Amino acid sequence: MDIPRYTTDLILNNNLIDEIEADGKFLNMVNLRSISLTGNMIEKIEDGAFFGASELVHIELSNNNLQEIRRGMFKDLPNLQRVLLRNNRLTCLKNDTFLDNKNLELLSFFNNEIRTIEENPFDKLQLLQTLNLYSNPLICNCHMSWLNRWVNSKPGQMVTGNPTCVEPRHLRNLPIFDLTSLDFECSSSKENSCVSSLKCPEQCTCIKTAVRCHDKHLTDIPKDIPRQVTELILSKNSIRKINLEVLKSLK
Repeated sequence: MDIPRYTTDLILNNNLIDEIEADGKFLNMVNLRSISLTGNMIEKIEDGAFFGASELVHIELSNNNLQEIRRGMFKDLPNLQRVLLRNNRLTCLKNDTFLDNKNLELLSFFNNEIRTIEENPFDKLQLLQTLNLYSNPLICNCHMSWLNRWVNSKPGQMVTGNPTCVEPRHLRNLPIFDLTSLDFECSSSKENSCVSSLKCPEQCTCIKTAVRCHDKHLTDIPKDIPRQVTELILSKNSIRKINLEVLKSLK
């Protein structure tokens, strides 16, 4: 796709785009201010995918299938002010995701599947005015107590809505910002980072970011390997062919 260099607003809503590759498509697009990709099928954005669009202010990625966002996706976008990720499948927010985007004013994560947020991905965003976390199934344990403290330290109504808890059971359906510091308890380290939200293939054993499928009589590589895996053990099986499509989805 050859995009004219003088483009200021790029609108690609309601197409069948499933991946944004870091192939240099935005190189030297210094006039680009806004990208809208709402209503596609985007599951993956490669690190550096928007490299070159240094004046980009607005990115709209709502109504897609994104399960994670990483720091590298928005790197080299110093003027970014608004990121909308409504109606995706995000499960966790890492604390370094927006370290390179100090000018952010609006972040919307409305209606995702966010269960936990590492401490504190918003702390360095001094210009942040609006944060929407509504309609996410938060786990309100001790690892999320920082969010209450942080919100209460900010003047005005920065956070839109009051997301509710799904766990622990005695806090279910209670708005997280109505809780006190004593309500945030932990019996273990469960759900204290994005690693804990990994889904392990049924035939395998998972420990942190290691997936171990040793001696499981497998004939194919499992298709549901988490993207965050750092170690994948498939030795002593009956695998005859390496399915590159399965491995391609891994980070």
